[in-house]
Amino acid sequence: MFVASMTFAGWTPKTIPLVKELTAANENRGRKRTIVVLGDREKVDMDADLRQALPLSMRNGSKVWI
Repeated sequence: MFVASMTFAGWTPKTIPLVKELTAANENRGRKRTIVVLGDREKVDMDADLRQALPLSMRNGSKVWI
């Protein structure tokens, strides 16, 4: 089984909009991919920001790992 994922480094003001765009693209293509974010902030803070801006129900089946 082939599992596709996307990894990007850095947490900036553009991170959440990018993750939103990727989850929407994955849904449009019928894919459930994993998105990995490597950031320089505390994990709990990045998780909280992401959960607030993009709840699990809006991730279209994509997994986001921080």
